Amino acid sequence: MYFHFMKNDVLFYLYPRVIPVNATRQIYVYYNNWYDVNPPYNCSAWSPAASTVAIGQTFTQTNSCTQYQNFRYDYADGQGNILSSRLLHRAIPVNNSQSAVGTKQLVPNAPTNLKSFYACQINELTWNAPSGGVDHYEIWIGSTLHKTVNTTMFSVFNKTGTVRVKACNSHGCGVFSNSAQLSVGDGDMC
Repeated sequence: MYFHFMKNDVLFYLYPRVIPVNATRQIYVYYNNWYDVNPPYNCSAWSPAASTVAIGQTFTQTNSCTQYQNFRYDYADGQGNILSSRLLHRAIPVNNSQSAVGTKQLVPNAPTNLKSFYACQINELTWNAPSGGVDHYEIWIGSTLHKTVNTTMFSVFNKTGTVRVKACNSHGCGVFSNSAQLSVGDGDMC
């Protein structure tokens, strides 16, 4: 039989022993440190998520959990006989960390095989898309952004100069493609 009570969010258990009132003896108290009981529970998600860190980059993730712990007092006589025990319980917050590797898709690679075909006063541009997620392309004539498009072809009217293309996604734009020349014909017939 035992008695229990709660004090400061800690549950106390008392295991009484009856001894005669006129008896005296030396009592020894044995105790240990708080120790974990079962694995942590109620854990948050690991943060930051691997999908938010650049692909291949090693980083440290953290999370928070609750850990259940016990603390035990044993009261013994001089011969080592346990006369009574007291067990305390608590739940404490704990922080964990682990090493992880990022999986975030980086900006796209450069488009390849950019070509310009001139006919009927129009330069038709075509290129090969890079692998991976591409949301749109930026077409640059010289050092000026000319247009943003969603396909791997585009028509340029009455412009000359060097043209290059960048592939872009939600993380930004990659490097320029190879360059191609825009031409304006002289009296061509269509």
